[in-house]
Amino acid sequence: MDVPNQYSAISASDQNPTRRSGNYQPTMWDFEYIQSIHNDYAGEKYMKRFNELKEEMKKMIMAEGSQELEKLELIDNLQRLGVSYHFKHEIMQILSNINQHTSATRDSLYATALKFRLLREHGFHISQDILYDFKDKQGNLKQSLCKDTKGLLQLYEV
Repeated sequence: MDVPNQYSAISASDQNPTRRSGNYQPTMWDFEYIQSIHNDYAGEKYMKRFNELKEEMKKMIMAEGSQELEKLELIDNLQRLGVSYHFKHEIMQILSNINQHTSATRDSLYATALKFRLLREHGFHISQDILYDFKDKQGNLKQSLCKDTKGLLQLYEV
């Protein structure tokens, strides 16, 4: 026996369901108006500049002299800006390189949590054991880290 759900608009006995209205107001812009909007930033000149900037960013990402933390922060910033899909190949290359060289280094809480989060987000298996260095003998976060706001915020995002 089916019990009607209070959230469903259709009960088992109702053969002609009615759709509930959201009471949305019609848009004040008609189709012709939207099609007539001119974009000043469309065209070959802007696409050329866009591609130049994209190549420049790829070079920045793949720069040899950059520290691991700088690269991780750059990847995080690109993701937060919503443009990381343009650099997917380069990001995966960097993260796979970082994953291969992840060892028991004494990074800060911020660097370790950022590395852990980014690697996990991109499908790399990284053990949570790298976060154990920041716990005391009782399994709580070390007292010395309580003033590391940046590190704690990054750990919270994990």
